[in-house]
Amino acid sequence: MDFRPGRLGQLEEKGAKKSDSSLNAIAVIASFFVSGLGQAIKGHFKRAIAFFVAEAISFVLLFVLIGFITLPIVWIWGMYDAYKLEPKK
Repeated sequence: MDFRPGRLGQLEEKGAKKSDSSLNAIAVIASFFVSGLGQAIKGHFKRAIAFFVAEAISFVLLFVLIGFITLPIVWIWGMYDAYKLEPKK
């Protein structure tokens, strides 16, 4: 092992990035099943409610056929947003 000064800090940073990536994966998988759940997992509750409401409105719009366009857009956008969000501390 390399115990030079500064090396330990680099190893800790790599560990932090790994846990962030696993949190990102969990958030995306959660948003795949329930829109807004990934945002809620990361602590952004207002944004989570907004995505859930947008998904519900898009679902209702399926009866007017515009929902076939808006529903996949909101769904994919929610997963992407859950992936890109930084967790609240």
